Amino acid sequence: MEKGHTFCEECNKIVQFDSRKKTLIGRIHGLDCEYYGTVAFCPNCNSELYVAEYEDENLEALKDSYRKNNNILTLNQMNELLERYNIGKRPFSTVIGLGEITFTKYLENALPSRSNSDLLNNVYLNPSFYKDLLIKNKDLINNSAFEKSLEAVDKFIALKDNEDISDSKIKIIAAYIISQSEDITQLMLQKMLYYIQALYWLYYKKFLFTEDCEAWVHGPVYRVIYDKYKDYHFDSLEEKTITKPDLTTDEKTIADLVIKYFGCYSGRILEKFTHLETPWLKTREGLQENERSDRIIDKELLKEYFSENIGSDVNNFIPNVENYTRRQFSIVMGN
Repeated sequence: MEKGHTFCEECNKIVQFDSRKKTLIGRIHGLDCEYYGTVAFCPNCNSELYVAEYEDENLEALKDSYRKNNNILTLNQMNELLERYNIGKRPFSTVIGLGEITFTKYLENALPSRSNSDLLNNVYLNPSFYKDLLIKNKDLINNSAFEKSLEAVDKFIALKDNEDISDSKIKIIAAYIISQSEDITQLMLQKMLYYIQALYWLYYKKFLFTEDCEAWVHGPVYRVIYDKYKDYHFDSLEEKTITKPDLTTDEKTIADLVIKYFGCYSGRILEKFTHLETPWLKTREGLQENERSDRIIDKELLKEYFSENIGSDVNNFIPNVENYTRRQFSIVMGN
């Protein structure tokens, strides 16, 4: 909860306001949109207060919600297009058939028309479509920009084709967790993946994911998953593409175990769990509390810590996992 000072009309004086995050409803382009915003309120009369900074932030959050609800690319995704295809915003806008400065306006948070939104989605989802446009309109931009963008799109198509052949196991597990959860944030998903990796090793003596886990400020994070779902921010995640997860019985068993015994806690509580555990603590030794870091959590630390605190006794594995989560929760709550 943040604090600041502003004028309260009800109290007719300057007050030190409090603020909190909450679900809000705003209207944009004739539609009501639900979004997660910040509200300032008076501690004396509890009335909501106007704070310009929060109003600006809430407007951006409302636009983000509208984008998501109407399948419009986010600002991050639009910037990603320029990086992915190695091209400037003006030549990019020209190549795909928009006015020279139209895409620049979208980067400044203007909302595209439905037809332009569909065009941008197609360019984002289908790099071959972009390549066709690039070749068709190459005479509209200088040759250097064309050559650089053509090389970039060819590399991206090759990379995407390789990923499509075999999606990483961690993405499949993440999609499964989301499909089995009614309300799950990125924070919560990251911690559940971390515990799945640990428990899978305990039970089967091998790691499920090849990806490294980083010790971020708010706990362990798999960057590939963060990048995939980063546009959701603090909102609940959705995974619409998964129907029948390609999981083995062993994988599903451990995933369901973590969903049951860790998934009953919020992302914030799970974050506090990890802050009590040696793998995250040792990896961040010497760092300030809020200092960013991409240090990798050594898998040997996972083996040592969870072997000692949960163990590999197959006959008592489930009750040991349940007891561990209860102990951690008790410590977090100060009991």
